[in-house]
This record gives sequence, C-alpha cells and structure tokens, in this order.
Amino acid sequence: MTQMGRGFVPRVLVAVAVVLLLLYWFLHRTLPDEVLPALDRGLVGVFLGSVGVCCLPFVYALLGRWGPTNYEISEKRISKSDIAGLRVVLWKDVKGYTPSRSSEFPNVISILVHSKRRGMVLWIAEGDLAEQVMTTFRQRCPLIPEDEEERSGKPVPSDFEILQLLLTTVVYSGVVGYLLSACFSRPVLIFVFLITLLVGPGTMGCLLLYGKKTFRNKNLKCFAYVFNFFGLVLVISALVLFDFYYWSQVIKELEQQGKTDITSTPRTTLIHPTPS
Repeated sequence: MTQMGRGFVPRVLVAVAVVLLLLYWFLHRTLPDEVLPALDRGLVGVFLGSVGVCCLPFVYALLGRWGPTNYEISEKRISKSDIAGLRVVLWKDVKGYTPSRSSEFPNVISILVHSKRRGMVLWIAEGDLAEQVMTTFRQRCPLIPEDEEERSGKPVPSDFEILQLLLTTVVYSGVVGYLLSACFSRPVLIFVFLITLLVGPGTMGCLLLYGKKTFRNKNLKCFAYVFNFFGLVLVISALVLFDFYYWSQVIKELEQQGKTDITSTPRTTLIHPTPS
C-alpha cells in the first residue's frame, strides 16, 4: 500500500492541481469580483481535501502494520481477518492455488487462492507452518502455475497508455459538452449520456490500443467502463461550464446595455419659476 501510494499520490495531486487552476482561471473570468474570495477559499479547501483522501493509503498501510492479520483454515473454509474485516472463501468454491515469491518480501510465501466468487491472497512466513499450509492446498485443490495463471492473461495498461486514455476522455468530453451546449435537447442529452456510459471514450481508447481484446478481456472492460464513467462526469461538467460561460456573457451584455441606456438618456431639468 505504501509503495502504491508513493506511485499514484503525486500524479493525482498534480492532476487535481491542474484541474483546479483551470477552473480558477475560468471562473475568475466569468464570476463577479464579490464572489471571488469565497471561490478561492473553496478551491483551496478542495485541494486540501484531495490531499487528505490521497493520504488514506498510507494511513491504511500503517494501521495494517499495527493491526494483526489472522488466517484460519478449516475443513469447510479459508478465512482471513485483518483491518479490512473478515473474508471467507469456501473450499467448494476454490478452483486452485498459485504460490509465488516476491523480491520485495523475502522469506515470505504468497498463496493466491482462485475462487469462483472472490479470491484471496495468503502471506505466510517460510517454515514448518508454511509447509503444512502448502500440503493442505496440494491435497484439497489443483496447482495453477504462475505462468498459466488467469491474471497473467489480463493486460494492465501502462502509464503511457493510461495517459492516452485520459487524454482521449478529456478531448471527447470537451467536444461533446460543447456540442450539447450548442444544440441542447433532452432526448439528445439522454442518448449521448447512454452512449458515453456504454461505448464512450474508455471503450474507444481501449479499442485503439488493444483491438478486439477489449471485449474479451475482463480487465480491459473494467478499464473501459471506468474511463466511460469518468468521461460521463466530464461531459456533464463541460456542459455546465459552457452553459455557465454563455449565460455569464449574456448577463454582461445586458449590464453593458443597461449602462449605455442610462448614459444616453437625456437629463430633464426642472426649473422652478421665481415669484415676481
């Protein structure tokens, strides 16, 4: 968890900072000056909240180190209890197991339990207890070698590919949001939202990167749906911002017309007659 946090926290914070700066620039050009102090405080609060959310993996990792992890292997089930709660895998649902070692954690054996529903990973220190556990697994279920493991056939997008998916999602959302703001219609809006959620920028990006594997691979489909949902959120945000910008310009034009009418109206001076 700590290593994962070190990898993604700086990227997430940089992305959030860029988005907030763009939003700051946009709103400062459209909102009246009276609202800007509260807006600045709100954007700073959003960034500080993002920092707090990004720190959760580190907090979770510390709590996980301080809290115990207990495994129990019985005749009917395998259970794991830690800070995340109790997880149970029944032996009747186990399809096999895959032992492996990690260079990051020497002297520890990792056992991946393949289940029909939800898998489980056991971390056991080398020794007699580990040998007993491995013997139990050999007797109860088949071995699935690591090179034939199901997850090895699930391609994981690299950082550059994720960046491509992100750029595709942002461009798609900006263009679609602008078109919806230009020709707003409720049936068209609902249709575009459904298309974005089902076969939106995530699906299109994965098709460009992986082709037909996108529809056959669960991992890629998951990535596609995540970016589709993210694209839907961005489309809605872009639509709101474009409409907000349009009406702010209309209000400014009306205000300018009102000031022009006031200055162009001739003054009427009432002269009181002086008594004779």
